[in-house]
Amino acid sequence: MVKLSHLQIGGAFMTGGHVFQAIAAFAINLILVRYISPSEFGRFALVFAEASLFYAVISIRTNTLIIRATENAYDDDAMDIYFNAALQETLLATVLIFVWLWLTGTVGPWEVTIVLTLAVRHWTVLNKAFYERGLPYKQLSFIETGAAFSGHAASLAVVLIGGGWVALVLREVMQTVVQLLALVKVGGLTIRDVRPLKRHEYKRLYLESRGLWLDGLLEGTFSRLTIMTAGYAGGDALAGLIFQAQRLAMAPHLILAPFVNRIVMNWFSRTEDPTARRHGRNRAVWVTIFPLAAVAIAVMLFAEPLVPWLLGADWQDVSPLLIGMAGLIIFMSPFEVLRSYCIAIHHTRVVLFARVAQHIGFFVPVALAMVGVMSEETGLAYGFSAAFTAAFIGIWWLMMYYERRE
Repeated sequence: MVKLSHLQIGGAFMTGGHVFQAIAAFAINLILVRYISPSEFGRFALVFAEASLFYAVISIRTNTLIIRATENAYDDDAMDIYFNAALQETLLATVLIFVWLWLTGTVGPWEVTIVLTLAVRHWTVLNKAFYERGLPYKQLSFIETGAAFSGHAASLAVVLIGGGWVALVLREVMQTVVQLLALVKVGGLTIRDVRPLKRHEYKRLYLESRGLWLDGLLEGTFSRLTIMTAGYAGGDALAGLIFQAQRLAMAPHLILAPFVNRIVMNWFSRTEDPTARRHGRNRAVWVTIFPLAAVAIAVMLFAEPLVPWLLGADWQDVSPLLIGMAGLIIFMSPFEVLRSYCIAIHHTRVVLFARVAQHIGFFVPVALAMVGVMSEETGLAYGFSAAFTAAFIGIWWLMMYYERRE
């Protein structure tokens, strides 16, 4: 069983690092929005969403398989299988993206740069899980914070010399490269023999990952299709406004992300006592949901005057969108706690039910907007709120239902 003190220390470092990242990102973003228009932000968001969609569809989430594996199952053979599976899915997704760009005639230098950056980042995130099993959260907090700050600093330098939306691309490049090099420096990357996997090894991966793959597919397509839907409904400008509102609404979750997505997952996976797991799960939910509700109330009260003052007049339409995303602010992190718990104990069917509820929750307001009940902007904003509210209620209800039957 993992010592709680280790996770508390690591969690403190990770959370502190993410607080610093959030502050730096917010401060630099205030400058970027003065030089980059909503349409340019939207163009970047759409290109990035379309390219990363392939990785969301292909990935079997080997990083989660690595973290979730028990000590008895985590042997040399398992490490070889996970390493080569991660390498193969990265190569396959990258090739498919380039084929798509070629078929659609959209191959350009910045598109190629984005794809290669996503390829390196995808493989790095998967491989990092080997290192993360040892709970080196103090080291990871410095690495990830340093990488994020380097990316933001690079984007600031580029935009100040007139680089425009290219600054957003180079931010992602710098962050990815710095993180990779830092992991190499501390021995945080694992290299195994590259070999083709055997038929029974593919079968093993399929049995282990089928629920995770579907969850990851639904999660990845949701986060990307929402931006693509905004682009379809209102072009680059609306996509840019939604991108900025979503970025602000997700700021509290990004601070809590290392705790709700990674630390509790590791703890749930290493803790064998079901009662202790459930107690820790419930405590994590309530510790996150009440402060987030207070943040959402503050956003509803003060977003209208503050957002235009902070971002500028060109971005004043972000205010009502941000207010409409209050449900995202409240329920995203608690949902991720419950998702981590269910995945750790192999209850992926509960997560899949919640993902379906999430998609339905999003598209109901969008559909109402399409028939004229509300504006497209309002429908999209309410869609984000409804999505995460439905996901949280769905996963909590079904989880309690199964526990009462046990």
